[in-house]
Amino acid sequence: DLGTPSTDGAPPMVRSELLAVRREKTRLRSLDVFRGICIAVMIFVNYGGGQYWFFKHSTWNGLTIADLVLVDYGCEHGAIIALTTAQFSESLEAVQEGSIPIHRFGILLNSIANAKHTKSTSLANLRLPGVLQRIGLSYFIVATLETLLMKREFFFEYGPWLVLQDVLESWLQWLVILGLVVTHTCLTFLLPVEGCPTGYLGPGGSYNYSSHPNCTGGAAGYIDRMVFRNEHLYQKPTCYEIYQTTLPYDPEGTVKALKLSTHFQIHS
Repeated sequence: DLGTPSTDGAPPMVRSELLAVRREKTRLRSLDVFRGICIAVMIFVNYGGGQYWFFKHSTWNGLTIADLVLVDYGCEHGAIIALTTAQFSESLEAVQEGSIPIHRFGILLNSIANAKHTKSTSLANLRLPGVLQRIGLSYFIVATLETLLMKREFFFEYGPWLVLQDVLESWLQWLVILGLVVTHTCLTFLLPVEGCPTGYLGPGGSYNYSSHPNCTGGAAGYIDRMVFRNEHLYQKPTCYEIYQTTLPYDPEGTVKALKLSTHFQIHS
């Protein structure tokens, strides 16, 4: 018998006090380092990547380091959403304050690029989708889910079910994200697009001997052209020069935002 631990007259801390201590503002240095690496690679890729082929985006099929940057950033951003929501109990107003500026800055960058390449400041042909807009929309969806559904108290902190804590404590989030995955899959492979085979994933143009020249992006491209209209999309994507495509296609469109949202949620 080692006796009762001494508390020097101080009452023992209750659970709410322990949670308050755990929610003090701290920095996760490994996450900061990973974020820094992602941003450094983004800048390097945007400035030509030293002309190395693996620092250039794939024309259509394929995978390079440049294609993985946004995926890695999604891992980091998903973890940040979970940490900030658990520690500081974000409100929906805070989620809006975090997502809206990202959209605005993305539109600003698109307008600068539009003025540089077309010598015009007109909004009639301003590109609306973009990398930051895609990140902002995905952040809004996932952060809203976590704000509304994340449990502040954990019931499986001990015992054999601890290994399944992420699934058991967040089963509602998993259910919603499974719905997003099913929606994305059905739109991609089942949505009928006029003049194109169902489930088409090619770049169109001269690809595959010009068998489907007006099907660039398949269902994803079709949805974006319906939502944003042709003049507000990326006019010369990476497949333009090689496959001589005639339709605008935006790699950061609506369906791609759904896919990035699932990536954010899985890592949160």
